[in-house]
Amino acid sequence: FKFDYLQRRFKITHGILRRLLAGYLGIAPETPTLDIGVHGKPSLSADIGTLQFNISDSNGEALLAFSMSQQLGVDLEYNRDDIHCLEVAERFFCADEIAALKSYPAEQLRRVFFRGWTRKEPYMKATGGGTASGVDPFAVSLAPDPPALLHPHHRDPDRTCL
Repeated sequence: FKFDYLQRRFKITHGILRRLLAGYLGIAPETPTLDIGVHGKPSLSADIGTLQFNISDSNGEALLAFSMSQQLGVDLEYNRDDIHCLEVAERFFCADEIAALKSYPAEQLRRVFFRGWTRKEPYMKATGGGTASGVDPFAVSLAPDPPALLHPHHRDPDRTCL
């Protein structure tokens, strides 16, 4: 880690994760072995069980989710002022999302960007691809009123993605 405080946050968050995993599995906190996927998604080693989990942290807060049956992806983001929203969107959002983002007034841009990001990243994390899975396969809604919507996959209309 570049900064000591980030290393401390990581250790604290992952210590809490281990305690919660141990509680769900009925084992000692030091027992769970975590495997790291190709794109960095942590999971329990196969010999421990099928409990799924995901974790996100931002600005000193953490979000942890657990499931016995579903792949999970969560995202927690502090709406920082130093993010260049359109530059990041150009890299990680698909063309439809970028067009939607640009349609909002400048004073709403940051809030809309983070709404889209916190809808997009959990899907990428749940599928195990992370941001390396690319932006082309799916699009998320940026609108504030409806919940996150499934959009038809633009290459395969029978498949839907978040």
